[in-house]
Amino acid sequence: MQEAFHHGGWGMYPTTIVGAILGVLAWRFALNPVRTRLPLLIGLNVLTMFVASLGFIAGLIRSTTAAAEMPNAGNLVLAGFGESLNNIGLGVGMCIVAMIGVCVGLGRQRPATTGGSLVDPLRG
Repeated sequence: MQEAFHHGGWGMYPTTIVGAILGVLAWRFALNPVRTRLPLLIGLNVLTMFVASLGFIAGLIRSTTAAAEMPNAGNLVLAGFGESLNNIGLGVGMCIVAMIGVCVGLGRQRPATTGGSLVDPLRG
């Protein structure tokens, strides 16, 4: 894991911070599933992937600009692409762990209605 952080570069740190916040809140939701917390969890899930994507894009920019200065640098670009994917891998992994917590919380929720009848909220 330490090697992945080294290869991923600075983008791994904000991805870890946002992903850790997401994970903590998702597992708190698993213990106490309150539906009003779902928009925050969805937003943090998207933010985690945006931050991971930013790290990936920054790594590609760095790799391609460095390769532009070298003749026959195709392997350098491929290596940089692979290293930059560590950001995406971390973000996806953290989102998966968090979504497991969200699914546990949704499974633990009580049904919203107790009559068993379906009512269309738009028709009243």
